[in-house]
Parts: sequence; structure tokens; C-alpha cells
Amino acid sequence: MGVSLVLVLIGLQWGGNPYPWTSGRVLGPLVSGIVGLIAFGCYEALAKPRIPLISGELVSQVRVFVFPYVVIATSAMGYYALNILWPLMIATLYTTDAKVQSYYQMATPVAALVGAFIYGAVAKRIKNYKWQIVVAATIQAAFTAAMAASNKDSRIMSTAFVVVAGFCLVFLQLNAQLAITTQVPPRLL
Repeated sequence: MGVSLVLVLIGLQWGGNPYPWTSGRVLGPLVSGIVGLIAFGCYEALAKPRIPLISGELVSQVRVFVFPYVVIATSAMGYYALNILWPLMIATLYTTDAKVQSYYQMATPVAALVGAFIYGAVAKRIKNYKWQIVVAATIQAAFTAAMAASNKDSRIMSTAFVVVAGFCLVFLQLNAQLAITTQVPPRLL
């Protein structure tokens, strides 16, 4: 399964740049990876191994397992935006000085650390984890999207948006992980 996923990612990465989508160098890994994933799914469903790699019982628990993992996976996109696109924005829009760039780049990890340290106290008082996930996802998405308004004159605003988005991202991730660990039976984990 892992090799198939890597092949699909390689095909998606190479498609369009540096190779055209119709190139064999793109289609080969892409098609091989998809066929491998389908074969893996068929093996798990039909062969019914004694110890399956993906537990059907676990995957059938949509509300307590699948949805939180979807939240974790999609919010990770925001994490990568903050850690890959933000430094590029700093370098192209704000400054070429490496020292100043490093100060701006610290906004994301510092916000994440602060969010992680105060998460327990805040989450315990608010209690309703589902609504914490909804609110954190909404705020994180809004502030990450607001980064599109950045220009060469808005470095303070953009840095504040990054801080809020990074802070909410930690709340989102930790709430989803907490939902999984507290609701899924330990024998399935």
C-alpha cells in the first residue's frame, strides 16, 4: 500500500512540470499506484487476512474515526500552507534580508507552541469538542484564506493572520486527535 501511495504522489508531482501529463514518466507511476491501491483494497476485502492492515471494524466507525482523520488530513493542508507558502511570501513580498525573514517565519511555530501549551486548560473549560473543532476549522480556514489579501505593504496584517491560523490549527489537530483516542475502543488502536 505504501509503495502504491508513493507512486501516485510521484505521478501527481511530476505531472505538468517537469513532464507533460500524457508522458509515460507521469502515467506509469500514476496508473501503477492506482492499480496497486485497488489491488490492496481487493486483497483486504476478499482474502480476509487474519490480521488485516486496515481494520474494517475501525473504518466502519465513521463518526469517531474517519471524520476526525479527515479533519486532521485536511487541516494539515493549512499547516503546509503556513510552513511553505508563508516563507515564500516573506522572501518575495517583504524582505530579502535572511535575518528579518527568520523573524517573520517564527510566527507559525510560536503560535503553534502557545496554542499547544494553553490547549488543555481552554478545551477543558469549553468541553464540547465537536464545536471546538467546527469553530477552530472555521477560524483557521478564514485566516488562511485571508492571506490572499497580502501585498508588499501588509506584513503586519499577514503575520497576525498567520499567528491566528497557526493557533487555531493546533486546536483543530489536538481536538480531532482527542476525539479519536477517547471514542475509539483501545483494542482497535
